[in-house]
Amino acid sequence: MARLKGQDAAQALALAGHIEDAEIALHRLLDLGQSSAHASLAEIAAYRGQWRLVFEHAQHMLVHPQTVATRNVYVDMAALLARCGPQLEAWHDVRRIATIAVKQLHDSTLQRAYGNTAARLLTYAQSEGAHSDELRLTASAKAALDARRHAYRVDLNAMQAHAAAAASQDPIQAQFALAYIHRVSAEAVALFDRTQVAPHLFHTAAFLAEALMRDGREDDAWTLLQAVLPRWWPVENTQVAPVELVTEHGLDALMTPERRIDVLRTPRGPQASP
Repeated sequence: MARLKGQDAAQALALAGHIEDAEIALHRLLDLGQSSAHASLAEIAAYRGQWRLVFEHAQHMLVHPQTVATRNVYVDMAALLARCGPQLEAWHDVRRIATIAVKQLHDSTLQRAYGNTAARLLTYAQSEGAHSDELRLTASAKAALDARRHAYRVDLNAMQAHAAAAASQDPIQAQFALAYIHRVSAEAVALFDRTQVAPHLFHTAAFLAEALMRDGREDDAWTLLQAVLPRWWPVENTQVAPVELVTEHGLDALMTPERRIDVLRTPRGPQASP
């Protein structure tokens, strides 16, 4: 870690659980004009429940999209800004930033990279949260449940038919992945209960945890997330924590202030590896 510099060093501190040291390093980067540090600070502030700070940091990234390195981070910042609407009762402010973000993308070469994320944020803010799935779900995931279940079964049958050709693939993990892709939560829970195997991929585990919470299984959901949290891996060097744990409404009751701090203190990604 001592050999790392700048944003990489700040991220390493955060991923190792040294949050206060990471915040100091990130604020130093801001003082030096490295605006990408806003993304990391927005994530940390969300886990601390400091939503006014979340708004200040996340809005900077959307107003200045050229400072964002990947689509993943842009979508995460939009999701964090969306949560500021109900948390701060600041729908007007979220609409204002979303409107600017839409124009910024329209006037830049980043439209292809970040797509309609800003427009979807604006739709969400205009509805004041009524379209709660507007930001993250794809068109296929928004399809009627019967259609999603049918597509899941079709893909599952095809996967099982070619199981011999894909002998190196773990069939249970592949089935969890299909359940996640098609957003069929009951099938994910049934697979978990039948096999007593948890998903290896963090995003799939978070999806299952949300489904378990809907069934009132808070202990199972938290045990699952605790086990998989060290395997969460950042896409790029501004990411310091899994944003979906503090932006998915279905996990609100699970992610108490104590558990959010526990996440920040748990070594993750490269800092959790032996």
